[in-house]
Amino acid sequence: MLGMESSYDAYLHEVTKLVIDALAGVEPAKSIGRQKHEEFAKSIDTLISERIENPTQDLITEITQSKTQTGEGLSRTEIASFISLLMVAGGETSDRAISNLWFILLKHPEVMAAIRHDRALIEPAISEFMRRDGVVVYEDRELNSEVEWYGTVIPKGETVRVAMMSANNDESVFKDPRTFDLHRKDLNLGFEKRPGGKSDGIAHHVGFGLGKHFCIGYHLARAEMTTATNRLLDRYEAIEIAPEHEPTLTVQWFHRFLDKLILNVR
Repeated sequence: MLGMESSYDAYLHEVTKLVIDALAGVEPAKSIGRQKHEEFAKSIDTLISERIENPTQDLITEITQSKTQTGEGLSRTEIASFISLLMVAGGETSDRAISNLWFILLKHPEVMAAIRHDRALIEPAISEFMRRDGVVVYEDRELNSEVEWYGTVIPKGETVRVAMMSANNDESVFKDPRTFDLHRKDLNLGFEKRPGGKSDGIAHHVGFGLGKHFCIGYHLARAEMTTATNRLLDRYEAIEIAPEHEPTLTVQWFHRFLDKLILNVR
């Protein structure tokens, strides 16, 4: 999609991992990630020049030709930063979401049987997965004003940790929150329109964030999960977790993911 040669794959994976590790704000990961990001920006400068001079049909060309609301083009630094954002936000999280989704589906055979029988249930399955088991556990936010929270005054400029997974499993919002329910009556089962909102007893999960921090690529993330699920169901009659393999969900910094998922298929 970006239009980068396959020879970049291993390097891009390394960059993505180090930059994600840096987001936790802990040294030395923070410094290493910043250095790797700067190195990556320099490495794609030649590629950006090529797309400016000889446009193609890839996404990098689209970015180089993009305009701001005032009609100005993006600077080279902005172009490089945007490509970096796509790598981090649109790559690793989507990959992990697909493997996590399939792990949960295979742990709930009745759900797997239902979506195999009726593919229209894939979308609500993704909604329920994002509510119950989304990849992003928490995000850090900087307060733009002083806030009093349960008797504690938190000054402007302080960093607070927003626990999305906790909110998505709030028993006061969702009945039996740890139950995976394809037909949940208290959750908006479909595309996210009002993240975090609630009306007429129906709440919207915050697995993709909320407000101005709502995931800009959530349509793509959903499309990737839907397409991957359909392709696997089309290709294989039977899919199961390899008996000798016990997948483990790991929380690293703000992500919850599987190190690997080994499947038996036929």
